[in-house]
Amino acid sequence: LTLTLTLTLTLTLTLTLITIEQACSCMYSMAREHMPSKLELAKVGAASTLVGYLDHEAKQCRLNATAALYAVSCGGRAICKDISALKPLSKLRSLVNPGVGRSAQDDQLQLFATLLVVNLLHVKGTASERLERQELLLEMQRAYDDATEQQVRDTI
Repeated sequence: LTLTLTLTLTLTLTLTLITIEQACSCMYSMAREHMPSKLELAKVGAASTLVGYLDHEAKQCRLNATAALYAVSCGGRAICKDISALKPLSKLRSLVNPGVGRSAQDDQLQLFATLLVVNLLHVKGTASERLERQELLLEMQRAYDDATEQQVRDTI
C-alpha cells in the first residue's frame, strides 16, 4: 500500500509539473505574436498564476512562466500595470542574475526576465526606491553584457 501510494503521488506530481510546464509554454505560444491572445490571457488573470511559477523549483517551469509573462506583458501598459501590481520584481531579479555555472536554459531565463523587467519599468512605482532602481540598472547592464545578438534571436 505504501509503495503504491508513493508511486501514485510521484506520478501525480510528475504529471502536474509536466502539465504546468506545458500550460505555460502554450500561453507563451499563444501570446507571442497574437494580440487578442495577450488580451484574453490578461483578462482571465493568467499573470497571477504565471507570477506564482517564477520561483518554481523546476527550472523549465520558471522559464516557460517567465516567457509567457513576458509575451503577455507586450500587450501594453495597462497589462504591465496589472502585472506590476503582483510585485514580481524580486523574483525576476533573481532570474536576471543567475550566477556562475550557467546553462543555456539559464541564459534564456535571464533574457526573458530582463525583457519583462524592462516592460514593467514603464509602469510608475515598479521600482520605487532609488537604491532599488540603481541596483536594477547594474543588473540590467550585466544581463545586457551577458547576452549576444544570436542568443536573443534564438530565444525570442
